[in-house]
Amino acid sequence: MNKKVILSVVIVLAVASIFLIFKFVHKECVQPEIVIDIEKPAQGQMIKFKCGNAEESDNITWDFGDTTNSKGVEVNHKFKLAGTYTIKVTRDENCVSTKEIVVLPKRKVQWVTPQINFPAEIHINEPITFTDMTNDATSWNWKIPETQEVGVDKSFNTKFTKSGRYNITLIVKGNSIKGDTAFAIDVLDGVASKNSKVNSTPVIESPKIAPTPKQEMKVETKPVVASKPEPKPKPEPVVKTEPSPKPKPEPTVKPEPTPKPEVKSKLAPAVPPYISDADFKTSFVSIANALANEDDNASNEWRDKIVPSTGDKGTMKVIIKSGSQVLERSLESFKKSQLISSEPYKVEQVSEVKRAVKNGPITEITIIVSSK
Repeated sequence: MNKKVILSVVIVLAVASIFLIFKFVHKECVQPEIVIDIEKPAQGQMIKFKCGNAEESDNITWDFGDTTNSKGVEVNHKFKLAGTYTIKVTRDENCVSTKEIVVLPKRKVQWVTPQINFPAEIHINEPITFTDMTNDATSWNWKIPETQEVGVDKSFNTKFTKSGRYNITLIVKGNSIKGDTAFAIDVLDGVASKNSKVNSTPVIESPKIAPTPKQEMKVETKPVVASKPEPKPKPEPVVKTEPSPKPKPEPTVKPEPTPKPEVKSKLAPAVPPYISDADFKTSFVSIANALANEDDNASNEWRDKIVPSTGDKGTMKVIIKSGSQVLERSLESFKKSQLISSEPYKVEQVSEVKRAVKNGPITEITIIVSSK
């Protein structure tokens, strides 16, 4: 009797073991869920793929259909070419899901010049709003170097506590656009008139309109021109050896020009300091590559460190050497190509800097590049 009981128990345990082993080996498959964060990705755009119903302990592998693979519950991938790809995700080697994804051709980026609305007359301690009117812009980067203020919205609100000249910069980006601009405004003393906020003006025109105080100063300089008949004694310095008393009144005439340039310089932009060839080379390499990497501050640095050393804006020649190929572009054209080209240059070095005169503006540079 005991032998029969023992045998029955053994049989039950054996059957249970076989059932458990079978269930473990052939466990139920829960289809992996493929989640893609971008509905219509573009060529070269980073895409996030996630297995929505998986846990970190699960063994998840991905096949992107372009000969590349990856592992993990959440992975990032970008397709080098446009087309239709079949995404395959596998969990624990026996559960598989697939999904098609259409990768669109890379959008051609258009360079734009932002148009900004702001009051025609700005006074101290008065709330001011600068509004970008660029179509298709989705991100903004405002900056006022003099006050260190920044903004990241379409409208930029600020207030100036001191009168004087301020520089405003803006970088805009969108799905198919990029652009930047820099302009100056003059903040006046006193209180603005009731109608001063009615007239908003585009950024391109506003900086070129001289403020009211500046026009008054030009009127003041006219008396100095009118007094020019008296400089007739100036040729007489040759006769200074004669004991003539006539040259003595001249000191009263010489102070005339001194107050005028000082007042005018308050509104005129400062003359940029001279930069050595070595410093320019270093700055050009780092800033040009920062433009290609879409660094938000690169355009500001280009304006502050590159343009002041090159004379008139955009007139400097850039000789580009890429292997045996040699190209020539203007400074402004090179900058735009770094910002909007699908394959911007990686600047390895500036091999040569030319100036028309010693310590004068740079007229030509030669750079060694490779494709980024």
